[in-house]
Amino acid sequence: MSHLPALDAARYVSFTTFRRDGRPVPTAVWIVRHDDGYAFTTELASGKVRRLAHTARATLRVCDARGRVADGAATWECVARVVTGDEAERVRGAIARKYGIGYLLFAAWWWVLERLGRGDDGPETAVVLTLA
Repeated sequence: MSHLPALDAARYVSFTTFRRDGRPVPTAVWIVRHDDGYAFTTELASGKVRRLAHTARATLRVCDARGRVADGAATWECVARVVTGDEAERVRGAIARKYGIGYLLFAAWWWVLERLGRGDDGPETAVVLTLA
């Protein structure tokens, strides 16, 4: 699968997973190229990961930081899989490189939340996407 310029250039994408009853749940995420697809980081206990446990089906649409998708924006179907360990670390490194200071600020905020007992200090987790 070749990479798509719209996804490569996107600062945010709306990643949509599906509940057991089929209802969509969109979430704005940072995205990077990863191997032959795309990926983003998340928490192992996140709703996205829980929903992916029963269906790997997901969609991507370019959006803004608040998750708003422009009228007529393209939708890409994808298959998602959750990874941890070295592969998730590679995704985190790619996110850090692409998002630079924004990532550093986010990481600092997350570090503070973890110290206050409000963040998830579980294993590094990422979602890897293969476009359909």
